[in-house]
Amino acid sequence: MKEQDFIETIEANNRIIHNICRLYCEDKDDRMDLYQEIVTQLWRTKHAFRGESKVSTWIYRVALNLAISDLRKKKRNPEKCHAAMELTDINAKT
Repeated sequence: MKEQDFIETIEANNRIIHNICRLYCEDKDDRMDLYQEIVTQLWRTKHAFRGESKVSTWIYRVALNLAISDLRKKKRNPEKCHAAMELTDINAKT
């Protein structure tokens, strides 16, 4: 898959990625980070897509797996999430 084909595929299936990001991240910045991570992973693994399913199905599975993995990381390190929220609150107050 060439770069232009990849970009067109992402644009055509953008809604799938955004929906998963919206479901798994409440914070806008977290959603943007997850979106970027999903697209990066899709780019890295585009050669692994064998065409045995629809491209949209492949994108959905990659996005969902990354979202779940991200959620698990956050649950394992709740103090990091809490500390980040405190920093955000401090910055908002100043």
